[in-house]
Amino acid sequence: MSTPHTDPQKGKLLVHVDLDSPGPILRFYSDPDSSYPEKAMDRFYEQTFRRMLDFFDKHRLEAALFAVGEDLEKSGAFRELAKEAVQRGHTIENHTWSHPFGLASKDADTIEREVLKCSEWIEKVTGKAPTGFRSPGYSMDTALLKKLNDYGFAYDSSGFWSSMQAVLKLGRKVLFNKTPLADGFGDVSRHLPIAPYSPGKTDWTRPVTDASDAFNIVELPLPRLPLTGLPYYHNFNLWLPPAVAMAHTRSMKLDSFVYLFHLVEFTDPGDKLPVAVFKHPNTKKSYTDKERTSNRIFSALHRNYRSANTAALVESFNATSEKV
Repeated sequence: MSTPHTDPQKGKLLVHVDLDSPGPILRFYSDPDSSYPEKAMDRFYEQTFRRMLDFFDKHRLEAALFAVGEDLEKSGAFRELAKEAVQRGHTIENHTWSHPFGLASKDADTIEREVLKCSEWIEKVTGKAPTGFRSPGYSMDTALLKKLNDYGFAYDSSGFWSSMQAVLKLGRKVLFNKTPLADGFGDVSRHLPIAPYSPGKTDWTRPVTDASDAFNIVELPLPRLPLTGLPYYHNFNLWLPPAVAMAHTRSMKLDSFVYLFHLVEFTDPGDKLPVAVFKHPNTKKSYTDKERTSNRIFSALHRNYRSANTAALVESFNATSEKV
């Protein structure tokens, strides 16, 4: 991989990717018990992962890649590509074993299995245990974060609030009111910080500086725009008119933030995906069109930000923290 941008005067751009196969998307939009064939999964990863790695090389990006353990088990292509990604400077992190929606509301045994089994498979495939976690659907609360802290994770990146939260929750209730997908995005509110912070033991959404009241784990919340509170992540940017997406990009003024992709955003309509997958935003767009927009976004971001390694930023945050 090419050397990332190292200008110390620039903000830090933390690129993350959720590597879900179409399986979770099918469960979201159609039958909650639907599955995705292993041969089709291999083809999906061979097509999308290669595009992703090429794009990251072009823009000199280091990424934290969040894997679903069950996908690693089923897809030999995914396992080989995960190894290659690590060799190219990226990290493989934990996105649970089976991508269950509403993880924070699950019983303790289910949570333990979902988290630890995924970590075991990541270490088995890459030789490195994951240090980061993201919950499916951004489902998080203080009790779940405590478990992640106890499991030894260095950071979590599930915190997500935007001014569209109420609309998204209502849509999930209306569309999926008879399934677990009606669950919200976890215990969040508008006071959730937008910068990395040490979460409190009594309220994970509140930053604290006193070590006795703080978890060891660092929270890396997903960003929102400063004035409007609109979310700022890749699929939302692809959905917006290009001029609006570029205006949003120019308005980002944070010292550091997570920029979130999903691997499905690297698909093309010619990739022979199941019909139900095309209900997902931007999957009907050609990859050529999506890549053109993505290139413009990252060319603009590079004027003010440099790609940073997430694990290194977390270590630096802990080293400079004012906790006593």
